[in-house]
Amino acid sequence: MKDHFQRGGRFLVAGAVGFVVDVAVFSVLTAFILPLPRITRLISIAAAIAVTFTLSRHYVFEGARNLSIRSSLPRYILSQSFGLFINYGSFSILITYLSGTLGTGAALVASTAMGGIVNYLGAHFFAFKERH
Repeated sequence: MKDHFQRGGRFLVAGAVGFVVDVAVFSVLTAFILPLPRITRLISIAAAIAVTFTLSRHYVFEGARNLSIRSSLPRYILSQSFGLFINYGSFSILITYLSGTLGTGAALVASTAMGGIVNYLGAHFFAFKERH
């Protein structure tokens, strides 16, 4: 159990680093290179996924270093996409049906937590699970 809490903490750190990369790449590209936010957002998300994949593979799930990138990266992208779907879907539901009792900030926090749990479980049990 202690291992899951430590790994979960490292997963949060990797996610925070990915978020910083996402914001930095988006901001720099949009301000100085390509002022098309929909396109730069795709580039910044790809950069964040590359960073979080690398950190997760080497820092969060140490055993994943031995796994093929060719097999683990597509599984990682798929599992993180499902987490994004849960995050955005739950956010939309919360602000639509509970907007009077639950503020937007609380909906953001709750949906991010739900998506984060799905992302962690997907990375742990699917993307970086050793195949036998």
